[in-house]
Amino acid sequence: MARFRNLLVHRYWEFRDQELYKYTKDHLQYLEEFLKHLTRWLENQGDSTNLFSTS
Repeated sequence: MARFRNLLVHRYWEFRDQELYKYTKDHLQYLEEFLKHLTRWLENQGDSTNLFSTS
């Protein structure tokens, strides 16, 4: 997944829509797991409006 992310970020002009769709569909479990962690992290941030706060 990290390799794909690096290719997508640094060489996005080489990807066709079909390739991106296939990879995303084939690796959906990784994206779902990431979203679970992100959601949990955001919920633990409380009511802070500044997501980049260091306090």
